[in-house]
Amino acid sequence: MGNIVNSKNTENISRSISDSDDVANENIRVNKDIKTYSLQRQESRKSSASDKEETYLNQKQNAVVFKVEKELTQKQFDDFIAKINTDNKATAFKFEAPLNVKNKSTNTLFKDSFKARSISTLTSVIEKKYKNIKELKLSFPSQSESNQEIDMEPIYSICMMLSSLKQLESLSLNFFQWGYYNSNIKTECLIVLCNAITILSPTLKSLKLDFGRWGCEKYGNLKIYTDATISCFCDMIQSLTQLRSLDINLRSWGYENYKITNQSVIQIFKSVGTLVNLVDLKINLTKWGYLNNNISETSLQDLKQYLVNLQNLKHIYLNFDLWTHLHNYKYIKEALVQLPLLEQCHIDTTEEQNEVKRLYDLINYRKKQYLMSYSLLKSEQGDYFRREILWDALRVCLHDKKQ
Repeated sequence: MGNIVNSKNTENISRSISDSDDVANENIRVNKDIKTYSLQRQESRKSSASDKEETYLNQKQNAVVFKVEKELTQKQFDDFIAKINTDNKATAFKFEAPLNVKNKSTNTLFKDSFKARSISTLTSVIEKKYKNIKELKLSFPSQSESNQEIDMEPIYSICMMLSSLKQLESLSLNFFQWGYYNSNIKTECLIVLCNAITILSPTLKSLKLDFGRWGCEKYGNLKIYTDATISCFCDMIQSLTQLRSLDINLRSWGYENYKITNQSVIQIFKSVGTLVNLVDLKINLTKWGYLNNNISETSLQDLKQYLVNLQNLKHIYLNFDLWTHLHNYKYIKEALVQLPLLEQCHIDTTEEQNEVKRLYDLINYRKKQYLMSYSLLKSEQGDYFRREILWDALRVCLHDKKQ
């Protein structure tokens, strides 16, 4: 099928692979000039002009990018490892492949697909050949409830790898549903991960962690995680003083789990509030207050005090969806309205809240004021007029409430 892709259209080519039935006759070809690995499907039917190659790995501009949206076979993974297992000057490494993909026709897991136990092979290559990368993204979300094969081994291998990345500035780990119907992902997993990430504190500026649906089932909680677990997590956050972007997903950890209380919510926002360089913040606590009487709006009543030092924050996303005992959002409004540079705000709630709506309106109005002031300052008005506008803008920035 077709020729190797060229540098102009590589960016726009879909990076996905077909189900296992289509994989048998696929080859991996290499264009050494632009260092692009192209997965090409060889099918029995004749190719047409509309047929497109499906690229699942790009290695160019000092970056290795591998992305699979469906099933990745073990053979394809082994071929990928063989291609990248060389000394490399890449500054970014991104690998995305789902675990536990089900065959839709049989509703069972593919037997020859990429497994969690193979993650250690990947981390070993990164540790040895890619020590100087500044950006790392590893995404292995589970797509089913059959997660019992995921244990401590991949966690330990990831931690060993992280300890060797002395120049890392951006880290993204997506382990969504690893602990879903799986008691193997214990508190110890989080502790060793937190310790490994803490070591990166001198250089790390961006952190994204998706640990959603750990320690729970569809209609219950395994009650593995406690306030003490969250305390360890918060110690790690507080140590990352250089962070400018933080995105954490702890969805369902507190769902029907009385061992996680208001104290955990308080600890999370207290630790985040120490990160004075933050510009972007996302926190997903969906279902924490669902069927859990130990979590209520009391945990947020001092939020204004916790977040007062986030004076550089421009974008925030908070998810309190399905909190049974959260009805008054005034604490959230008071906490966020004090942040002078806040431009974008999104609060997920079970029901529409007037306080949240007023907060949105206020932030939008304030943003328009800033833009108007900036526009007027650049206009051809007289010097005196421009100085007056500048003074008004400075008063807003300095939180002067006098008109």
